[in-house]
Amino acid sequence: MKVKRHWPVLIAGTLLVATAGTALAFGPGSCGDRKPMAAVYQLDTLTDSQREQLDALREQRLAAMQEKRQSWQDERSELREAIRSGADAATIRPLAEKQGQRMADNLVRKAEMRQEIMAILTPQQQQELEKIAPTAKRGAACNTVCSMV
Repeated sequence: MKVKRHWPVLIAGTLLVATAGTALAFGPGSCGDRKPMAAVYQLDTLTDSQREQLDALREQRLAAMQEKRQSWQDERSELREAIRSGADAATIRPLAEKQGQRMADNLVRKAEMRQEIMAILTPQQQQELEKIAPTAKRGAACNTVCSMV
């Protein structure tokens, strides 16, 4: 009889632990906070020069993304509207191919950015970064630059 009274406490405790684990998994420097370069800035051994180079790289990439943001939104809206209006496959395919090309371009940019970041870091810092944010353990939900850093 006493076991039945403990089930609600056991379930509540399990949920609490699971929730805390999720919060920790998406803590600072993870993809959950949508700050792609946060893990790099967690390195204690970064020099001022390296921080300046990383800041400049981040600003450069951000400016490039902002220039393209409106065209990306327009492309998504155009595709969404074509689908909603019941357009045929011949109309939708070129719009979808544009989206596919944009996604491919984004992946290439992520890989380039990762290479640029790694070029700024020393081999020891690169190893530290892999310990902080190992790329192999990232899930598909982490679809930001951090998935490549």
